[in-house]
Amino acid sequence: MGKSSESEQSDKLKGAWLAAYHALHRKIPFALYILPHRKRANFICDIEGRSTISNRSFSIVTWKGVYRDRVIIRDTISAGSFLSEMPAGNPDSHSDYDPWNESTYNLVYKGQIVNIIDLLNEIGLGKIVLSRTISKACPDASDPHLAYIIALQHLSEYSPETLRYIYYTPETGCWMAATPELLLNYDKSGGFSHTMALAGTRKRTYSADLGNWDEKTLYEHNIVADVILDTLENLGVHSIEERENMVKTGDVEHLCHDIRFKAADVSPEKILDTLSPTPALGGFPREIALRFLDYYELHPRRCYGGYVVIDDERLQAYVNLRCANVGKDNYCIYAGGGVTADSKPDSEWTETELKAQPLLSFLSFGFSCVSQGGILNSEDQTSLSR
Repeated sequence: MGKSSESEQSDKLKGAWLAAYHALHRKIPFALYILPHRKRANFICDIEGRSTISNRSFSIVTWKGVYRDRVIIRDTISAGSFLSEMPAGNPDSHSDYDPWNESTYNLVYKGQIVNIIDLLNEIGLGKIVLSRTISKACPDASDPHLAYIIALQHLSEYSPETLRYIYYTPETGCWMAATPELLLNYDKSGGFSHTMALAGTRKRTYSADLGNWDEKTLYEHNIVADVILDTLENLGVHSIEERENMVKTGDVEHLCHDIRFKAADVSPEKILDTLSPTPALGGFPREIALRFLDYYELHPRRCYGGYVVIDDERLQAYVNLRCANVGKDNYCIYAGGGVTADSKPDSEWTETELKAQPLLSFLSFGFSCVSQGGILNSEDQTSLSR
């Protein structure tokens, strides 16, 4: 790549991050996302009353939501044009979806796990994915919008294997995430599409050995893989190919079952509505797990456990996890884990801490950067404070 191309890519990156900051500050619906194993930040913004400039869109489906009810962010303006125009937006508007402001207590979470274990022993099979929240107040006299953008940029470098994004809409509030879990990568031309069963987490070992996972984790993982495969077969997809591997991101690794298939006669909407929520986010049997979560989880999941959709040349959907709902006064991190009859409450709590730690660290770092002048990392020293 020549110098001019590199310069153009650098300028686009700066423009995307800058545009995201100003869109968030003005409460204009937008998304900024970085595809897995890529560095380029993509900006998409939906200004009311404007025509689209491309067919690309970014959509959000909430927990237990369906595709037709998705919140859509259309592509109406480029990052460069946004920064030139600086649309006014509505920075003083109040969202009905401010972040949840309570954290789940350790004893409450572990007590819920005991209840789940009792239930699973009674019915004799299955798993339930229990989540918890970590809510933190924003430091006084800070610019939280700037802190969130800085946090995501550094989180993006830490977790390049994930889909990293931040989005805002009035219907959802603002969310940011670095999710490793692909729900669907759909080939619109009729070629192979792709999904995965991602379940089972442990501290990163830096080993490629797939044979040393404990029985509880293998059981939990196999539930997810079997249900996804059965669901696809019932939908009528064909040429299913499977491969076991591990997904490693940051300080954790996950057991993963990659699944490729052809779905020329099945729409992506049908696949998504049938798959979501998978047992990796809800549990199995599904109806029992979802009823339990409705009763015992004390917080609303909102977008956590739902998914986001990037509709471009391919349609790519990722589960919204390793995420935080972020706002003007506080932010709320969500983390969960699959509970089986063999689970240990202390171990399940530790697993959620491992999953939440990167977001906790980088959000704290983002606010620290703001207090010291609000600049981005060494690759992009552009000030966002203007």
